[in-house]
Amino acid sequence: MPKKSQTNVEFIVDMMEHSRFGGLVQAFVLEGVARYANQCVSNAKSLRKSMKNHMVHPEAWIGVATEVQKKCNESEVAFGRSPTSLNLMLSIPELPDYMI
Repeated sequence: MPKKSQTNVEFIVDMMEHSRFGGLVQAFVLEGVARYANQCVSNAKSLRKSMKNHMVHPEAWIGVATEVQKKCNESEVAFGRSPTSLNLMLSIPELPDYMI
C-alpha cells in the first residue's frame, strides 16, 4: 500500500521520530542541515552565479542559509553546547560543488 502524501514538515518529523537508529537520526539530520547552510553561506559568490536563472532567487536561498546557520550557531541542545546533548564531532568531507 502506498504511503500517504506528506507535507515537508510531516516528512521531516516522521524521519526524525521513526528510525531504526533511534535518536541518532536527529543528530544526522541536524548535522546535514548545519553543514549545508554553512556551505551555502561560505560559497555565496559561486552560488549567486550557479543560481543566476534559477526559479529561486539566489539572495533568498543565501538568506535562508544565513538564517539557518544563525539558528544552528545559537542552539545549545542541538549542537553540543549543553551537557545533555549528543555532541558528534564527525570528520566528513565537504560536499562537492555540484551538490550546492
